[in-house]
Amino acid sequence: MTEIERTRCKARAAFFKALSHPVRLLILVKAAERPRCITELAGITEKKEATVSKHVAILKEAGCLVGERKGPQVFCHVENLELVRVWKITDRCIHHKLRRSRRRPARASLGH
Repeated sequence: MTEIERTRCKARAAFFKALSHPVRLLILVKAAERPRCITELAGITEKKEATVSKHVAILKEAGCLVGERKGPQVFCHVENLELVRVWKITDRCIHHKLRRSRRRPARASLGH
């Protein structure tokens, strides 16, 4: 593996790690609809503001969210809408997997 490949793999792993929590995915979906403040995201996710802030920080570090201060609040939004494509592709992959698993016949018991 070349150094460039290694660097890309590490960057991809960090990106997907940031997306690997259901609360962070919900934050992204809601922030893609329109800018959301931490208080609003806490209500949506049913988590404490401190918890949401930690999730938001992870998403910002990964380049998934942008925050803009407006008075005392920070509003988060998805600047790169390619992320919407990522989760639509993910949904299609999940749907494909579910369809395939429904088509497979049940494994025959081996006498157990």
